[in-house]
Amino acid sequence: MGMSLIAPAVETTVFENRMDAPVRRELEFPDEYSVLEQIQQRGVLRAGYVHGRLPFTFFNEHGELVGFDVEILNQLASEMGVGLEFVPLTWDTLFEQVNSDEVDIVGTVPLTTQVLMNLELSDPYLDGALSLVVRDHRRTEFSHREKLLLNRELTIAYPGPAAYIRPSIESAIPSISITWKEIKNLREFFEQEDEIFDALIIEAEIGAAWTLLYPEYTVVTPASSKLNIPLGFAVPVGQHQFAVSLGRWIAAKKATGDIQIAYDYWILGKGAEKREPRWSIKKDVLGWGE
Repeated sequence: MGMSLIAPAVETTVFENRMDAPVRRELEFPDEYSVLEQIQQRGVLRAGYVHGRLPFTFFNEHGELVGFDVEILNQLASEMGVGLEFVPLTWDTLFEQVNSDEVDIVGTVPLTTQVLMNLELSDPYLDGALSLVVRDHRRTEFSHREKLLLNRELTIAYPGPAAYIRPSIESAIPSISITWKEIKNLREFFEQEDEIFDALIIEAEIGAAWTLLYPEYTVVTPASSKLNIPLGFAVPVGQHQFAVSLGRWIAAKKATGDIQIAYDYWILGKGAEKREPRWSIKKDVLGWGE
């Protein structure tokens, strides 16, 4: 049986295609109405999600959208007394979809300069540890700086949100010529042929989940170059008060332990390990045979 939400789900509609989501009914709001007030009037919180972003947003074996983000947003909607809608987005369309009233909120968005300039961001609720995913037989090579520096060239894949980290990587290993390749889907890396990419740079939490599906890969975080990236909610530009309110809500959820419970379950797998045979994302989350 696949993983399901910890808390009872509010009334939820999930659109698997952006074009399937109906244009939201226009309501006569006063000019000073905030997005938060509009959500309450509509009775629905509409969230954006990225397909296959394990362990934050993904479909389980029952075809249900689940994950850490879904858990947190479900709790937020429940406490607001509204329903939930999920609309797919990509990192390329993030700013457009959030700022055009298509979605109200997106979870675990990296707090980068580019994002800060185009959206409002809440206080972070996670610190994502940036890591490299490499073939298992190259683990030692990428774990130690002196061995890594023996390379003259590297081709490194990255998803859109990780683009900001490129200058830091280049300055850390200036003797290596790096070819950067942006990928739209992580399977481009994990299902590559002929080892086109030497490594993938990504949050360790995401990388670890994918290496359970592709055990020939491993996550490496070089001890000499640990980098963290804060992750929080993104809301439309100009909705600063909404972002501030979300930050206060996050602080309350941290104090009550709700954020930690969701983290332990969705990211660490605690609470799912009692299943027999031993829990795994491949079998218990996606329903793939082993």
